[in-house]
Amino acid sequence: NSVSDEKMMSYVSREQELSFDSWKKIITALKPYNPRISFGGGGEPFVRDDFIGILEYAISQGFICGVTTNGTLLKNEGLKKIVEIGVESICISLDGNKENHDVERSVQGTFDKAVQTIKSLVALKKLKHAKRPFITINCIMSHLNQEYLYEFAEHLLAMGVDHITFSHLWFFDKDMMDE
Repeated sequence: NSVSDEKMMSYVSREQELSFDSWKKIITALKPYNPRISFGGGGEPFVRDDFIGILEYAISQGFICGVTTNGTLLKNEGLKKIVEIGVESICISLDGNKENHDVERSVQGTFDKAVQTIKSLVALKKLKHAKRPFITINCIMSHLNQEYLYEFAEHLLAMGVDHITFSHLWFFDKDMMDE
């Protein structure tokens, strides 16, 4: 995300979001299909105060759940709950070193918050002898980070990250933008 969480929330009002009860109805309706749910890709899910409750309900109904996050809003209690309830995977977006990540996200301090989330999650998994959540980092490759991706990956793996996905930017030409 290239905007702060507060700005992102301006794109979708609270009234437009599904309520907790609506989530429960959807989860209950989908239960016979034994699905996986991947939360993310449409903003920061942890902006919702009840998001961990939604995860907990889905997991209690037998769903396998993954979450994509910028990693800036998770605090110790939320991280403990994620480990305890058995979230399958958590993907944290991190686009390089501190300087470049914060430039890409247009918000200073997001790198430090995301790294602290990763460190805390790794430590909690060790403390609880938990195999999950599987910790993935998603890194968008760009001209800003191309020179040090190897060192970045080595640093993340040394921290205890399970997997790193390197993605590319979406490519558009002027005609595509005008459509």
